[in-house]
Amino acid sequence: MPLSRRETLLGLAAAAATATPAALADGFCGPPQCNLVGYCMQTCSVGLPTNLVNFVAARQAKSQWCWAACIQMVFAAHGYRMSQETFVKMTFGSEANMPGQPGQILSALNRV
Repeated sequence: MPLSRRETLLGLAAAAATATPAALADGFCGPPQCNLVGYCMQTCSVGLPTNLVNFVAARQAKSQWCWAACIQMVFAAHGYRMSQETFVKMTFGSEANMPGQPGQILSALNRV
């Protein structure tokens, strides 16, 4: 099953953020819970340090720019301050209120 746009963006943001030494995620798992037929499930939680999240947090500027907000936060976590408008203009040539597609998102992330 293909990933949704939200799952793709969250995965990209998490991968980029955890690659930064200052952004190492911390997590824990609870004990496995098993039902009568032997099916077991374990709940785990992972998070980033609050001081990092507060430092890089960005509010989505337009209704379709969740992808641009995520990319802005990834760049900020690596010390580069760029606006969502910059990423949108580089992608569409204007400040179009449009969702980013996976190839466009990867192009925005993979730049000098």
